[in-house]
Amino acid sequence: MVCAACLIITSSVYAQDAAVEAVLELPRTEAKHYVESYLSLIDLGRPDLAEPIAAEILDLQLSDEQRAELVESVGAARLIRLARLAPQCAVFVEECLLAAESRAIAPERLANLVEQLKAEEPAQRIQALASLQQTGKTGINYCLNSIADTEDPKQAARLREALVALYPDSLAALLSALDDPDDTLRTQAAYGLGRLAELERLRTPLVAAMLARPALHAEAESDAARWAYNEITSRPIDSEEALRQIDFAIHELLKGTIPLSPNLDGNISWAAERGKAPVELTPRELAIVLAARLAKDRMQLPFSQNEQLREASLLEAEAARILGAEVTALSGLSNLTTYDLNVTLSEALEEGFTSAAIACCEELTSREDLAALDSEVGRPSSLVQAIQSPSADVRFAALVAIMQINPHTPYAGSSHVADALGHFATSRGLRRVVVAAPQLQLAGDLAGQIQAAGYQTSSVIRGFDAVEQAAQNADTEFVVVDLELIRPPIRETLFRLRRTPTTADLPIALLAPAGRVHEARVIIREHGGGDARMVAAPRIASAEGAAALLTKLEHLASPASADTAQRQTRALQAQEWIEQLIAEGPKFYRLESRRLVSIP
Repeated sequence: MVCAACLIITSSVYAQDAAVEAVLELPRTEAKHYVESYLSLIDLGRPDLAEPIAAEILDLQLSDEQRAELVESVGAARLIRLARLAPQCAVFVEECLLAAESRAIAPERLANLVEQLKAEEPAQRIQALASLQQTGKTGINYCLNSIADTEDPKQAARLREALVALYPDSLAALLSALDDPDDTLRTQAAYGLGRLAELERLRTPLVAAMLARPALHAEAESDAARWAYNEITSRPIDSEEALRQIDFAIHELLKGTIPLSPNLDGNISWAAERGKAPVELTPRELAIVLAARLAKDRMQLPFSQNEQLREASLLEAEAARILGAEVTALSGLSNLTTYDLNVTLSEALEEGFTSAAIACCEELTSREDLAALDSEVGRPSSLVQAIQSPSADVRFAALVAIMQINPHTPYAGSSHVADALGHFATSRGLRRVVVAAPQLQLAGDLAGQIQAAGYQTSSVIRGFDAVEQAAQNADTEFVVVDLELIRPPIRETLFRLRRTPTTADLPIALLAPAGRVHEARVIIREHGGGDARMVAAPRIASAEGAAALLTKLEHLASPASADTAQRQTRALQAQEWIEQLIAEGPKFYRLESRRLVSIP
């Protein structure tokens, strides 16, 4: 007699076998049939039967149009699952997804979707919005351009509502459109931001501040800006209120508060100029760009003071570098007195605004004003402080200014100027890495692997020597130190490297023995984490490993870091200045071992 449980199990096995057989018997005449059959067999527990189908998928000869249709028919999620279960199909899946993305953002398709927004049927308009949402920033930029191009007010309003529906992805585009040259686009962007506030989806001080100036002025978009401002703040606009909003927003931006979410790479796309590709900015960079825009707005309001002019000039110069504009063409700094320019330089150094500091130094160079070297309450001038900046570019710009001013009487901090001359003169246009490890053989092995990657090296076994070697040579690009370094221990060595002006900005690799990389990461977090220009890695054991490590360090380097040709040019100039000072004075400098030091 057969038990009921056995009958159930047998029935289940037969059913599964029948399902497997049915899948295998299905005709595979289209690409989607192969994908569906493979995934069905996996779900039925028969990877052995699914494997040959994966091979058949790889043999499919599909056009880009067919690849895009495959994504539409089976869905991106199922294709991604295929790539995970059958790694050999990963390239095939990637090609399909890229083809689908290209078709989704094709100009003719975007034009059809925008045209569909005019449809009488709500369902068609909803479908168009849903499709636009899948196009990402390409679709958003297309809608913005279409608003500027259309002469139909109703269509402009429909496109604006599409951008509202695409929030939060559209927020950055709407904010950037507030500064577009096109009147219609500025107006619709303001209405769009107000609509988001009306729907209670957006209430941020930044947006209110960006609407404040246009809301006060008789411009084409003023009515829209006033309405949007009222929706966000629930109160009318006046000059004093606008000033408060702008001041608060600038403070929050410089503190790091920004209502835009970065992508997976940690960046935010910002359309600095419509018609050109958006630039990818870090949240910090975009915060500076927006703060500069608000500071400029503030200067057009009553009650603006000298302090606000300095801040506007400072932010304008730094934002110009971020957006790739010509900093030297700016007029803000030229309107400042030498005293205010010194204060602005000091603020730039405190904030770490490299380009703004360089722009201040260049303006002081053009003035040749001895007042630029006046000390403040016993402190060296801002120019002398700039000589000790972590940035070599700032240090050299300050040096140029002081050499152009050419003081003939002693001034506070002149020894720093002399040291900077000697430092820049050391460059030979080489790519140099300082390597420090606790044993001579280990240090030599690491140095040899780095040399194989094309760098000159100096190897040492003490932390003190690592700091000295890195600081003394202008060609030092990176420092590689071992976790077990002594005299002083690694934490003290890193502290000294970051406190020494000529090494403070250098990328550092912290190498760890097997099993101790986590410990190295903890130490890096103690020294500033992601902003520390440091990377933790296992001890390198080959030239390939050294090359990979050096690539990481190159990515950590400041974008404005001088290349070998620039360093050689600076060295020649520094040597020329040294010879000039030896021959002509002033006499409060003297030369020792090819370096200038100040007479006490």
